[in-house]
Amino acid sequence: MHDSSPVTSVSTLVTMHMMHILLNEVCYAVGDLNLVEYSFLLRASRNEQGVSVKELKEEFSFYIGDAAHLSKSLVQKELAVLVRDTADRRGLALRTTRKGITRLTLLDETMVLSLMSANETITQESIEYLIDHCCQSAFLSAEKSYIDTLIPCEFTSLICRYQTALIRSSASVGLSSLHAVLLLLVDASPRAVMISYLVRKLRLPESILLPQLTFLEERRLLEDNGSGDFELGEEAMMRIGTFTEKSAHMVQELVQDRLAGEQNQLDELCRYCDYLFQ
Repeated sequence: MHDSSPVTSVSTLVTMHMMHILLNEVCYAVGDLNLVEYSFLLRASRNEQGVSVKELKEEFSFYIGDAAHLSKSLVQKELAVLVRDTADRRGLALRTTRKGITRLTLLDETMVLSLMSANETITQESIEYLIDHCCQSAFLSAEKSYIDTLIPCEFTSLICRYQTALIRSSASVGLSSLHAVLLLLVDASPRAVMISYLVRKLRLPESILLPQLTFLEERRLLEDNGSGDFELGEEAMMRIGTFTEKSAHMVQELVQDRLAGEQNQLDELCRYCDYLFQ
C-alpha cells in the first residue's frame, strides 16, 4: 500500500472519526449499544443459526477491549443468545434474538436518517451510492445477512477499525484521540479555525470542546491568534508529523485483512466518504 493511498490519509482518518461520532451516538441513543457492539451483533446475524464465537472474536480482534465481553454484553441485553455451533459442536455460536433483530433494523434506519441529516450534501441517492461502493469493495463478504439492513456490518466495522488506529496512534504521541483530531482539523485549515467550525465538524457541543482547546493551549499545542481563533503551535507541528506516520502504519495494519482484493475499490470508497463529510 502506498503512502499516497486515501486509505491511509489523514483526511480519511478524520472522516472516519466523524462518522464514528455520528453512528456511535445513534447506537447509544436508540439502541443502548456502542458502534462496536452493533457491528458485532450485525455480524452475528449473518447466519440464522448463529456465528461461531471464535470466528467473531478473531474478526473483532482489533477491538481495544476484551472481544469476549462483546458476546456477554449482548447476551445480558437479550439481543443474542449463546448456542452450540452447528459447524463445531464443541464450540459456541452467537445467535441474534428476535429482540436483537428488531434493534438492528431500528438502528439501521436511524443511521441512514442521521447520515442524511449530518451534511447538506448527503441525500438518499448519495447514501445508496455509498452502499454500492461498499458492495463493490474487496472487504465486503459475499455472505449476505438474512436480516434486511442497508448499511453492511463490514462498513461499520471498518469505521471502528479506523477509530482504533486513531486511539492507538494518538496515545503513542501523548494525545487523546479527540485532541489529535482537533489538531489535525486546525492543521488542515488554510486559516485560523473558529470554535463554531470545530463544533459543526465534530458534532460536539461548545461546552465539551472549550476545555479541550484550553488544555491544548496550556500545553502550547494551540495558539489563540487574539480574536478567539486557533492556530497550531510549534510543538503541535512536530507531534502531527510523528502522529501521521504512526496512524498510517496502524491503519494499514488494522485494515490489511480487508484488502484481499482490488486496492482501488477501497481507495474509491475512502475518497467518496471524504467527499460526503468534508
